[in-house]
Amino acid sequence: SFDCDWRRPALLEHLAGKVMQLVLERPPTSERPLPGNLAQLCSAVLGRLLSAFLLDAAAWQQESEKDAANGKSELDRIQHQWKLRTAVWEFMNKLEDSPKKARAAFEKSALADVVPLPPLGDLAAGEAGPEESVRKLVWLLRCVNHCIPYAATGEFFGQPKEDSEKAVAAFVETFDWGPFDIERAMRSFLEAFLLPKEAQQIDRILKTFAHVYYQKHVDYCKSSGKEGSLYLKHPDAAYTLAFSVILLNSDQHNPKLKKRMTVKDFISNNRGINEGENIPEDVQTRIFQSIQKNEIKTPSSGSLVEGISPSRWEDFIQLSRKGWRDNSLVSSPSLSGQAQAFTDRLGKPARTVLEFALSADSAAHADALRGMERVLQIMLQCRCAEADGAAEGLFLFGSEVFHEVQGQTTLVRSTSCLRSFFRMALQYLPAMSMKQLHSLVYLTVQFAVYGFFERSLPQLEPSFAKLLLCPALVVDPPTGRVYSFLRKISTAPFKMLSFAEDGGGAGSSVKGAAAPPPETIARSKSAPSDAVQEEDLRAPTTPKRRQSAEDLMDNTSQGVEEDFDTDKPEMPEIEEAAEGSLYNEPLRPQIQEVLEACELELLLKAFVAPWQHKACASPSASLAASPREDNGGSGDAGAGGGQLSDQLQREPDAPSAAARDSASTTVFLCYLSSLFLALRAGAQNSVQRPSKEQELPWWPEPPVPPSISTPMPLQLPKRALALNILDGYETLRLALRLLLATVGQLKEMSKGSKSPKAVIDWDPAAMQELSVCVHVGLFYIFNRRDLCERTLRTSLAGLFQAATALLLLEKHEGFVVSLGWPVRLVEALLRRLDSEPQLLVSAARLTLEAVRGFVTEVSCRRDLDLPELWRALFQLLLRSTPTSSRALWPGAKDKEIELVQLQLWRRGLVWLLGHPHLQDGRRDEEASSERGSPNDTDANAFWSWALTELTALAQEIASTRGTAAIRLLLGAYKQLLGRLVREQSAKEYTDDDAALEPDAEEDTGSAPEALEENARCGSTSSTFSSKPSRLAARAAAWSRVAVSMLTHIAPVVGRPVPADEPELGVLPLLTQTLLHVRVPLLLAGPHGPHWARCVIEKLVSVLRPVTSAAPLSVLRDAVSLVSKFFLANLQSLQQHESFGQLWLMVLRLMLQFIKRGADERDAELEEVATEILKNFLGVLVSSKVLGFVSPQGTKQADKPVEGDTSNRPVWWQMTWDCIEMFMPGFGDEFSKSVLGEAASAEASVLGEAASAGAPVPDDIAPAAAFVMGEAAVAGAPVVGEAASEEAPVLGEAASSRAPVLGEAASEEASVVGEAASAGALISGEAASADAPESVAD
Repeated sequence: SFDCDWRRPALLEHLAGKVMQLVLERPPTSERPLPGNLAQLCSAVLGRLLSAFLLDAAAWQQESEKDAANGKSELDRIQHQWKLRTAVWEFMNKLEDSPKKARAAFEKSALADVVPLPPLGDLAAGEAGPEESVRKLVWLLRCVNHCIPYAATGEFFGQPKEDSEKAVAAFVETFDWGPFDIERAMRSFLEAFLLPKEAQQIDRILKTFAHVYYQKHVDYCKSSGKEGSLYLKHPDAAYTLAFSVILLNSDQHNPKLKKRMTVKDFISNNRGINEGENIPEDVQTRIFQSIQKNEIKTPSSGSLVEGISPSRWEDFIQLSRKGWRDNSLVSSPSLSGQAQAFTDRLGKPARTVLEFALSADSAAHADALRGMERVLQIMLQCRCAEADGAAEGLFLFGSEVFHEVQGQTTLVRSTSCLRSFFRMALQYLPAMSMKQLHSLVYLTVQFAVYGFFERSLPQLEPSFAKLLLCPALVVDPPTGRVYSFLRKISTAPFKMLSFAEDGGGAGSSVKGAAAPPPETIARSKSAPSDAVQEEDLRAPTTPKRRQSAEDLMDNTSQGVEEDFDTDKPEMPEIEEAAEGSLYNEPLRPQIQEVLEACELELLLKAFVAPWQHKACASPSASLAASPREDNGGSGDAGAGGGQLSDQLQREPDAPSAAARDSASTTVFLCYLSSLFLALRAGAQNSVQRPSKEQELPWWPEPPVPPSISTPMPLQLPKRALALNILDGYETLRLALRLLLATVGQLKEMSKGSKSPKAVIDWDPAAMQELSVCVHVGLFYIFNRRDLCERTLRTSLAGLFQAATALLLLEKHEGFVVSLGWPVRLVEALLRRLDSEPQLLVSAARLTLEAVRGFVTEVSCRRDLDLPELWRALFQLLLRSTPTSSRALWPGAKDKEIELVQLQLWRRGLVWLLGHPHLQDGRRDEEASSERGSPNDTDANAFWSWALTELTALAQEIASTRGTAAIRLLLGAYKQLLGRLVREQSAKEYTDDDAALEPDAEEDTGSAPEALEENARCGSTSSTFSSKPSRLAARAAAWSRVAVSMLTHIAPVVGRPVPADEPELGVLPLLTQTLLHVRVPLLLAGPHGPHWARCVIEKLVSVLRPVTSAAPLSVLRDAVSLVSKFFLANLQSLQQHESFGQLWLMVLRLMLQFIKRGADERDAELEEVATEILKNFLGVLVSSKVLGFVSPQGTKQADKPVEGDTSNRPVWWQMTWDCIEMFMPGFGDEFSKSVLGEAASAEASVLGEAASAGAPVPDDIAPAAAFVMGEAAVAGAPVVGEAASEEAPVLGEAASSRAPVLGEAASEEASVVGEAASAGALISGEAASADAPESVAD
């Protein structure tokens, strides 16, 4: 009340200042510590002063809202009062420097407009009148006299100037002396200022005093009817008596005088001064006795420190009665404003004094800790910048536990300081600054490196636990031949023998790269150190054996199935002291004891609770400390004996109202971001400084990405020890678990979850900042030179788990984090693999499951349309596959390695290439228009690179196993082409993965099985996409893979297989993949003719060399394959500008088949090839794509042709000439039997047929490509008719379960476009009974 009113002295500030002056005048040092009694005194006083400003959380929130609603906070009002008080002090200094210019100085000061107009004479308070500035100046000198320089005031009053005379007159008028004698009047008058020393000045002042006193005394006596008590008859008598009183006061109280006046002497000196008469003796005697007993003392200033006399107190009271002084106390509307004002002025020195006091009290028995906690609480409530200093003090005292082994009493102080800091952090989380958060992160990390947070964190996410439980492969780096041989014949790993100390050595087998240093080599012990340590309980005194993988699975992830059941090695228990841990650290017991009592675990639980399903019902969702009572003392103080947890009495939990609001969420995200930045702070000494582009995430999506800058380093106190995260494992583990337990739960919001966690309000900018910090932390982990296996596995699993959580964050504007977020992290791993090729081999299973889980979950909710991401993921799986050039393993582990290779091959690489989003990988609409185009250089480059790498990997895996490489490729192509031909969403692709996944053994299948597979796929798949661009992209991908398949199997088509190996089944595989029921529809879209041409060209080029050397059984299948593919895709092929060339290639191939059959005297091959050729010609001629032209050199060719033949395509003539060369007379026979003479003459003369690029008429259905055409005679054989019953034939089904496009329903051949049966599928649609008749009809 006093400190917030400029008219009154700052009593609280003066009192606190005097207390702090006791310590700060001579600050204590280590050689001269602060005495205990002085520390207790200062702590007690400051602690009780600070308690006046404490508010609980609810009241603090209401105060802040009230200030915001009023528009002007209480702090502004108090600061304005202090400005006025400063103006008063400035005016008083000017008055003291130059008393003569007092009025001028007042009129120029800021007080002239603030000082009220007091009542004076006949003028009421506030009533305007003459000499207003004089009235205000006198009011200031009378009512704010606690800081008035009395001597300067007397000098101003004694000046021979009009301003001084008016000021003295107004000053004297403020006193009420009527009922008092002159002694009492002079006593109150002289206690209000100091008389000057010059006699003339005293004379002027006393003359004014005498006249005013006389007039007041006379008026009082007359008004009260006490004329008899009037003892003065003239103002001069009062003037003379006033001088006499001053002389009497000096005489009676001057210590240098030996002889003093008596009463008689005093009366004698005053004879005849009352107009020749004497003043009554009783009055003079009363004056003498009063002066003799009580000296009239004039204080040097108006400071209340010098005390208040009764006369001065009476003067205050009469000023209040007259309306000059307002004695009412100030009622403040906001305590928070007063608290902030107090901390602005006294917070820093008070904190310094309390720190000195706490340093002198190792057991924290005094009130110093209580005071420091209150300083921090008040500063956090007021959001003062000085709160960083208060938090730093608690931080430094608390962090002593990490320095050296402490005694029990010192541990009490450390624990109490940490406990206070964590309580304030939770209660006022939105008010914490970044520096305070970094201090909190530092303490969290220091505890985390000892692995004490298992019980305070929620259970592992099932997906994360499943990844960490993936068994590790026991491998060693590749090296020299001798070591490779010894490693192969061994059954257990052993130490490296060929690496030098500097990491180089002659035994290194990595081309062009030096061998990695010993500390970076993947561990080759009997089991990974982290395979089952997610429930790693580390007791402080008694070591406990860690749980097995089975026990851990039951505890952390109920119902999570293990994917690697076959030949799964038994998981050994982990050694008691893991590599890189602080299990045997001497400080470990005391740190664990402090952690159990400092409530950091409760803080972490409160952080996580609002993000969980049952956050609202959790009693420990948040923890807040309520202000303690003033007279109760601290619960921590005075404790002694027993364990530390018994010494520190915990207060009841109180829920925090602000735990779930936006500000708290944002601050928690900053805390989590800083926790990941600690990984950078602890790894900078072991990592080469990267460029900014490598350290920060890639953000390619439009519109313009957010402003991403390198996060600032942690702002830690200068006296704090350097942050040491050891190998980063425990810190990373804690950060990831907090991330997945909080932010990882937000992905449920995209599913429309109505759980309480859906109300979490988070800021997209803060979430993007978090994503950047997570990226930076993981980047530095991946680049650590001392990266150990357990840290690698955790970071690898955390990379994709964090990517899944961040990439699925969505606000109204869209997704918050870019798809490019994981790209640079994967690239960092790949760069490291250049020098350490074995790094990811041990974690191959984990890598596979992590990538699959990431792609599966993200693609179901977001389009993975970033080609660079797919390239990075594919390359990561590629480099994780165990091969002899990357790692070595014992011969006893060959089966296990082969199983892992097969899993990475099928469930990883091939599965990834077949994903629907990979085919749609275009970021912008402009690039999207190029989907499926031959000019799409990015897609061409990617597929060329991916398929080449796939082939190289197959050769490397099966380098010594005969045809194993080609078998791997055949299985991959079969699986990949089967996936690419189907139109599926990402969810359908994932759901269908288990049903479509091949068995453990390669199954190339036979032709009927292939058609059966086609029928099954055709009956269960979704309809084709209506987007031409997506259809074109899938067609392009399918064609590229098909061409690659044909390229790589060309050497083995028709090649005999060793007797001890099963058949490769190349042609059945080609039949199953190339003749899939959806291929014609796939190649019927945009750019389809180009891709159909690529496939048919490659197919012909592969089969052409086979015609001369392959077995006849192979040629029979090849004839059927070529004919079916050509006729099935005829509609797309004939739209290509080079259709004539394509037809001639196919024609020559068919003629070679016929010739081979004739040469080998194989009637079956010759007959089948001939009939297929007839069907070819019949379809082309009936659809008017090909016209009959008499071959050159025949009789009909010599006849003159009527009409114009210039529009006739050249390849028509070449077709019949080629046929005539291989099969003389075939053309004439065909023209007579099939076309008839009239049709032949008309076609040859008029040239009505379309050119090579002319499209098929719209009324011809796609099924026309599968039948001979309407011109076929009833007795004409159908393609494949001569084949065996098991072989699928053109136009009829291989079995009743496999409907084939255009199959015949009865013995009579169906016409073009006619449905095969009621259940047959035609062009993806069900046939109906009323199918249209012949197209020609």
